[in-house]
Amino acid sequence: MMSGGGGRVGGRVFGAVERFLRFEPGIPQAAHVVGRLPGGTAPVIYAARHDTHAALVDAVAHGRETQWLTRRALTEVGPEGSRALQILDRYRPEIRYTHGTGSLYEPSANTVTIDLDNGHPGVGLVHELTHVEWTHQGRAADIMTMARHDYVGRKLGEETDASVRQIYAHAHLQTSQPHLNLPDTTLQPEFTQGYGSAVHEAETAAQAQGRVLTPEERALAGDTGGRQAVYGAFQNGQVRTSGPGSPPYPQFVGETWDAYRQSLREYGLL
Repeated sequence: MMSGGGGRVGGRVFGAVERFLRFEPGIPQAAHVVGRLPGGTAPVIYAARHDTHAALVDAVAHGRETQWLTRRALTEVGPEGSRALQILDRYRPEIRYTHGTGSLYEPSANTVTIDLDNGHPGVGLVHELTHVEWTHQGRAADIMTMARHDYVGRKLGEETDASVRQIYAHAHLQTSQPHLNLPDTTLQPEFTQGYGSAVHEAETAAQAQGRVLTPEERALAGDTGGRQAVYGAFQNGQVRTSGPGSPPYPQFVGETWDAYRQSLREYGLL
């Protein structure tokens, strides 16, 4: 526990940490739809209503309550939306809507901000509520206790999980509303390719054993391969930040850890 000079330490040591916790990486979306998740797509339970986004924009503009629209947006993105609703009810983060700020989760305030200029709000909510779950379950990276390598790896793991769930939610919209011709979301092509390759490999192995994959085995193989592809995109520098010089994601995370530790050394706390 730190005491004395807490204000100075807070300003210098934790500033970079809070800025990082607000950061959400992004890469340009594909210009057109290049594929869907290979088979096994969830049945359409809810159809997206074209007016949900417009209703949220109008509610925010006029200062009206948005809770019911938040819930409706999540019901429109399939099983991942249902899962996100459970997270919302369990951990009760505040949900805010903005324009042009980017979507993010602020753990210190337990607040989710959704950028209404960035696609269907339900998809963004699925992503950010995954971060809420990681934080409240104690799975999020802890810059105060983790070694650099472990910290970077955990951040990549969390972002991979949030991105994959976002992809599933967006793919549900693409399947249930094909007339909208929605472009793929961030890293969806990489996930789809990894999913398909892993399923093909698993099917080949099963055939060699004289059997056919069960639907559960097929889904598990595909999900594992897709997640590996998304993790690899973060790890190999394909995903870059919007900061000065656009450093690769692992570099940015590592330099945040470095800055934090350097501040501790400057104040004799390390």
